[in-house]
Amino acid sequence: EHRSSWGPPHTEFLNKEERILEVRLTGNPKHRILGFYGTARQEFVVLAICMHKQIVYSPPGIKKTVVKRKKEVEANQSKARPCVRPS
Repeated sequence: EHRSSWGPPHTEFLNKEERILEVRLTGNPKHRILGFYGTARQEFVVLAICMHKQIVYSPPGIKKTVVKRKKEVEANQSKARPCVRPS
């Protein structure tokens, strides 16, 4: 949250070509936040949340879903609502 750019081992590309990142949370089961860096400073767009066990992502098909969602957000920015942290 306080990092301007996350890196390994906390973040890896889920889909390097589409620039979609997987933010790795600790715990069991292994939860993942999938998204991409937006155009604004320190902006990260969350596309989905999923679970990961070995090579299996749940829900099924989530990798294709996040690519589709990213394209929708890029085509229409109003699909990505900003989240403002309470002060």
